Amino acid sequence: MKTKKSKIARIIAGTLALTAVAAVAAGGTFAFLTARTEEKINNFSFQIDSLDANLTESNWDGIVDYDGDTPIYGYDGNRPIYGYLNGNKNNPVYDSKAQGAGTRPTREKDGNSIVYGEDEAKKMIPGTTARKSPVITNTGTVCDEWVAAKITFVYGKDSKNAGKPVNEVDMKQISDIISIDYKVSSGDKWDRVEGSADSVSQVFFYKDCLKIRANASDAKIKGDKTAPIFTKVSVKETATNEQIKKLEDMGGFAIYIEGFGAQKEVGENYAAFKTWGQSNIVFTHTPTNDNPASF
Repeated sequence: MKTKKSKIARIIAGTLALTAVAAVAAGGTFAFLTARTEEKINNFSFQIDSLDANLTESNWDGIVDYDGDTPIYGYDGNRPIYGYLNGNKNNPVYDSKAQGAGTRPTREKDGNSIVYGEDEAKKMIPGTTARKSPVITNTGTVCDEWVAAKITFVYGKDSKNAGKPVNEVDMKQISDIISIDYKVSSGDKWDRVEGSADSVSQVFFYKDCLKIRANASDAKIKGDKTAPIFTKVSVKETATNEQIKKLEDMGGFAIYIEGFGAQKEVGENYAAFKTWGQSNIVFTHTPTNDNPASF
């Protein structure tokens, strides 16, 4: 399977801000994450790699981490596992260029098969669920981070409008039969600050600042991560054949997720971050009709 990961970081109005983007789709997956650069201005040196984050969905595609652009499917102690020979968990691959690298596990050590949300999403009928668990992890070396995320519903890869935001009529058809367990209730950590569960686009802020990893010298030790924005996408048991056919005719849909991180100094607490974020957070990778998401 192909995985795509990119990284971007920049200084905005004196604040080190990161844009971390990832997209996930029912029936397919694609991801754009964060990149880092360095700048030198006159006699002042600025290291932009101090702010970094990534987005993973292990229940969806088996990927638990990244080594640069290379997916990691697990760890053996501190050794990253880059794949499994023949998909068998008894045969981990520790060399990213060796045979079996890039192959996610399809069999547990006891031989039982593994099913991922990506597989479940390809054969959904009323009452079925595809597991998903998008989380953002602070992988930087210097800064604690506030993070935000934006979700946009786009047409699926089999649609003639693939990657473009769905229109309001089609979004209504999706909402009529699809249920997503967003973690925005009382006691949850995500706060929906724009849109609703039925909106084409929704913006979420995370209520806790993600602390830096404990040992900055060990890249395998990660910092705090968010709770999942949601954990499953389900087809309602009440869905009719006619409603299912409408989604089939539109070519399916995908859920595109992009993230944003800012160093902790933008807000001393969540209320301050939320005030700052509503004026300063700009999501620059949101799919449009002129610039659709790429599968």
